[in-house]
Order: sequence, then C-alpha cells, then structure tokens
Amino acid sequence: MTQEPDRGTERESKNLDEALTTLMSELVRADAKANTVLALTSLGLVFLATRGGYGTQPRAVLVVGALGTSCLVIATVLLVITVRPVQISNPELEDWTRWATLEPAALLAHMRVDLRAKRVVALARLLRIKFRRLQYGVSFILAGLVLLMAAVVLSLVL
Repeated sequence: MTQEPDRGTERESKNLDEALTTLMSELVRADAKANTVLALTSLGLVFLATRGGYGTQPRAVLVVGALGTSCLVIATVLLVITVRPVQISNPELEDWTRWATLEPAALLAHMRVDLRAKRVVALARLLRIKFRRLQYGVSFILAGLVLLMAAVVLSLVL
C-alpha cells in the first residue's frame, strides 16, 4: 500500500516558496525606489547649498526656505536609513549572516530545518518598515518642495 503525498503540505511548500520570491523582489523594488528618491533629494540639497544670495532675501523667505530645506534633510536621513543594510542586524532572517557564524556541521544541521515560514514573516516585517520609511521620506520631500515653492513666491512678492 503506497501512501499518497499530502496535498496540503505540497501547497504550503509552494506558497512559502512563492512568498519568499515575492518578498525578495519587493525588497529589491523598495531599495531601488529609495535609492532613486535619495539621489534626487540629494541633488536638490546640493543645489540649495550651492545657491548664493540668501542674505539679501526678506526674513520670511529665509524662514520658509529653511523649513523647506529642513524637510529635505529629514527626508534624506529617512531614505539613507531605508537603504541601509538591515539583514546583518536582524537574526530573525536566518540568512547568510547567520550561516557565517556556523561551523560546516552545524550549517548542515541548520539547513535540515525548514525556516521558510520564519523568513517570510521576517521579510514581510522588514518590507513594511522599509516602505513606511520610504512613504515618510516622500512625504517630507513633498512638504519641503511646497515650502521651497512658497519661499520662491514670497521672494517675488516681497
């Protein structure tokens, strides 16, 4: 009498593999987005830093411009934190950083355990944090741009 394979276990295994693949691609996507937005924000800050003639502007223009610049600086910090490697400090991911601490025999024993569910949970949490920081960073960029545009309008009006 042969035993049929457990269809539920096969489906769970396939679902875990698909979840890991999806999460890894989303991680790459989040980092790519954060890097692109970080580069653009950094260019904006370089432009603001190299622009001269601030002393001749009315105080209102300087205050609003400084607030806008502060928002861009905050966004830059958030985005740098977003693209910072986190796996090294996250033992829950059970990835290469964990494997690097094991001896070959311990690694083989470790590989016999199915940790995909644990990895899915850890990666999903990591992605939630990354996308939230990315969202906050973009919100600060938008606020900074609005304030900088207001400073430009004020400089034309005053």
